[in-house]
Amino acid sequence: MSLAVVLGLQILSLGACVHATAWSKFQVQNSYSYGPSDWAADIAAAQAIGIDGFALNTAVDTYETTKYPDAFAAAEAANFQMFISFDMTYDWAEADMVSLVQTYASSSSYYKWNGTPLVSTFDGDAQDNDFWAGFKADLGNAGITISLAPAFIDYRDPSEATTVFSTYPSIDGFFNWWSWPADVAADLTTATDLAYQAGISTAGRSGPYIMAVSPWQFKELGGTNDWVEQSDELWKYRWEQAISDVKPDIVEIVTWNDYGESHYISDINPIVNLGDLAPLYVNGFDHGAWRIGSTVVNHTLLVERIGGTFKTKQVQSVPAHQNCPIPG
Repeated sequence: MSLAVVLGLQILSLGACVHATAWSKFQVQNSYSYGPSDWAADIAAAQAIGIDGFALNTAVDTYETTKYPDAFAAAEAANFQMFISFDMTYDWAEADMVSLVQTYASSSSYYKWNGTPLVSTFDGDAQDNDFWAGFKADLGNAGITISLAPAFIDYRDPSEATTVFSTYPSIDGFFNWWSWPADVAADLTTATDLAYQAGISTAGRSGPYIMAVSPWQFKELGGTNDWVEQSDELWKYRWEQAISDVKPDIVEIVTWNDYGESHYISDINPIVNLGDLAPLYVNGFDHGAWRIGSTVVNHTLLVERIGGTFKTKQVQSVPAHQNCPIPG
């Protein structure tokens, strides 16, 4: 598993820059054994590299929402932010979604986009516009106006960027989940990013446009859960795309702690139950270098957070361990 480019700090001479907020997707599913100190440790590690907050990817497992009190208490204590991202591959009841937003939207750590609580998703285009309009209306009836920026993962084709907004008049923005090449031996382009970003403006929506940046994609959990995408230099060039080309409203790092898909940038928390198969390719593979400085290419992109601005510089690299060398 190669350690590609790092999101780093501590640089002097600066190049291109972009104003944005930086987030990382946090798999609440992996917080089953978490206590307050675990949330505090993750938040401190994220803040150390300039991350503003966690997008809480939340499924319907009964324990996940029970972790929210500790999560928000730790965030409030650290002046860290969070927003809810509903995992719609699970069967969420709309009333339960409304209740969860109602409970936490007033927290000082709940992130506001243009003054309104931001809500996102993973997936959700199996639900029609009536579902999402009803969700927003029920929150509105409770006195809460939200900004809804879902990751409708069936929408990846740039030619459908207009369609998604006409099909879903209820959405305000869009989160492009696709931060890896699409099963091809080629680098990811920004075609999808630019099309859906423009689609928000063309449709007269308020945003935000959320761009995913990810270091890796590998999974081997059996059956249809086995895949890998070309990722050797992804962490480097995806940040370059964000800063120099797309300039999104929000950058969302995918992910903080999704160990099973190998794109975690956090340290491995030993209390997390990874099941039977994931430990075979997770245990012993520390991804901390994606936060602090190694690369397998001849130079690296360092990203410094100064206020609301990301700036970059090309610097000399330090070789990183690579278990799966690039052929050729």
